[in-house]
Amino acid sequence: FPFWPLLAAHEKAHHLGKADFTDDAAIAEWAHIPVKIVQGSPDNIKLTWARDIAMADQRLSGERPRFPDIRTGNGYDVHAFEPGDHVTLCGVVIPHDRKLSGHSDADVGLHALTDALLATCGAGDIGT
Repeated sequence: FPFWPLLAAHEKAHHLGKADFTDDAAIAEWAHIPVKIVQGSPDNIKLTWARDIAMADQRLSGERPRFPDIRTGNGYDVHAFEPGDHVTLCGVVIPHDRKLSGHSDADVGLHALTDALLATCGAGDIGT
């Protein structure tokens, strides 16, 4: 924009108490100063606010935006039934005429949960 007409438009807008402009183009349109749209890259962003400058710095430095470290894990466990008097699921003893076979407590609920938690850490599973 030509400097002097744009400065005069800013001063007139200030004198009239108009402060709702977002940029020089908005003031220029209001003051009937010709505005032209120039095709360009969407990477050529308008720098209006401090956050715009921070975003431009980030783009120029090649840094990627930081996302939260989100991880998911799946876990499962299976044990065969054998004669017994209860089944333990997630630490709860449930009376039953059979139990789950295993050299541990055979709690498939807690074992599956443990495997899922270990998977989120990339730490294998409790069976290996």
